[in-house]
Amino acid sequence: MDTRSPLISYRHLAPAAKARVDALLAADTDPLTPPDFASRATWPDKYRQTHRETANWHFADIEIDQPDRGAACFGFPALPPKARNIVNPSSSLR
Repeated sequence: MDTRSPLISYRHLAPAAKARVDALLAADTDPLTPPDFASRATWPDKYRQTHRETANWHFADIEIDQPDRGAACFGFPALPPKARNIVNPSSSLR
């Protein structure tokens, strides 16, 4: 699992955003991966190792001209419940 991309993203977070992300990670008790940003960002890869039925869930293909996370995720929640507390799902994806 390549953790370089998540770490690049993490380094570019604003301090307030980084603090909120760190707080979410610290509160997450999921034992599948360590509670650091890179590990959590690659959590689906780790989960897929033992749950092959999720292999086609690797990414969501969202159209740039008409972004629709609901359609891209086939009606499943686009964000985990914890993330919904800090992200407005109706905001623009651009």
